[in-house]
Parts: sequence; C-alpha cells; structure tokens
Amino acid sequence: MSPPPSPSMPLGVPVAMSADSQYAVDFLVKSSSGLLFGLASKFEWRQFALTGPTLTIVDTSVGKTLHTFNAADVTLRRKAPDSVVYALESRSRPSSRPLEVSSPSVSRVQKFQAALLAAAAASPPTADADLLTLLLGVAMDIVESHAAVPPSESVATSRVSVEQIQLHLAEMQSMYDLQSSCSNMEELYVHLLDLEAAYCHDPTVDSFCHTVHKLHPVQ
Repeated sequence: MSPPPSPSMPLGVPVAMSADSQYAVDFLVKSSSGLLFGLASKFEWRQFALTGPTLTIVDTSVGKTLHTFNAADVTLRRKAPDSVVYALESRSRPSSRPLEVSSPSVSRVQKFQAALLAAAAASPPTADADLLTLLLGVAMDIVESHAAVPPSESVATSRVSVEQIQLHLAEMQSMYDLQSSCSNMEELYVHLLDLEAAYCHDPTVDSFCHTVHKLHPVQ
C-alpha cells in the first residue's frame, strides 16, 4: 500500500464546481486496483461536492461520479489520534467498506465537516467572507500539512546556488536583448552567425552558443 503523499505534492487540484454545487473540496482517497495477486492501493485526488443534501465524490480527471451519499447519512472519523487518514462511512450501510480519506490539514477537514452538517440540516454552508480569508485558509492548509507530514528526505537537495541561477539568467537575458534589438529575421540571423563564429574560435566564450552547449552537451 502506498502511504499518503507528503506535502511536497499539491494540496489539491483546481476545483471546478458545477453551477448547483454549494461547496467543493479535494481530498486524497485510497483506491484499489488489481485482482490476480491481491489489491494494490494508492491515494488519488477526488473532488467532494455538496449540492443541497447530496454529497458526490468525483474523479475529475475523467469526469466520473464514483460515489453518492445523503449528507445526513455520512460520518467522518479519524482512524487514529495521530493519523492523517479519516474513514468516511455511511450510517445506512454499516457493512459497506468505508472510504479512506487523507488530509494532513485539520482545518480542511473541519471546514468539510461543517459543510456536511450544514447540508444535512438543509442550510447552505457559510461562504468565506473575502479573498484574504480564502488565501489565509490555503496558507493554514499548507502549514498544517507540513507540520503533520514532514517533507520526504528522499528528495535530493539542489547544489545550484542563487548566484549561479542569477548568472545563467543574465546570460539568457543578453540574448533576449539582442533579439529585441533586431528589426528583422535576417539581422538576427547575421548576429547568430557571428556568435557561432566566435564560439568556434573559442568554445569558452560567454555567449548564447556556450549556454546552449552547457544545456545540451555533445557527448
């Protein structure tokens, strides 16, 4: 079974709510595949959308509705005190297998639970007041996710310094400046031929040709 992705992955995918949806949020949901040698599990992004009293869970990558519930019939409980995985269960179908939902952000889960309660009570969820509130909510999701699941140490640390990046950008900027100074393609072509000649004479010269060579070395 694959563990829930670390916060280095996106917290969510763009939410595309239908015109009738009152609330939508994205969560990672455990899915299973393979029958011959047992089930292989992984977590995949799914959209949870509330329309009136109905909760639908959608695979937005293919536009397919996977599950439909009555909001009043659904419970969401944490599987363990220190876990980021929650069990979504149906009261009317206690024998059915619960959905496992991953969310390192407690605030995101709490907002979803509040929306569920509002939908079950047939009252629309309270919308965030303004853009600043929305942005603060996203920031809180990120901070909570990183605190709950630290970034993977398997990701290699870049050895490129800020100074090296700035130097590379300065080299590329000189080519953009050259291009903008040319009034037609023929003039640009003449400059490129001059650069090529200078590079053939001295491959270490600081020019666009040298930059291309560094990015695409000839083996």
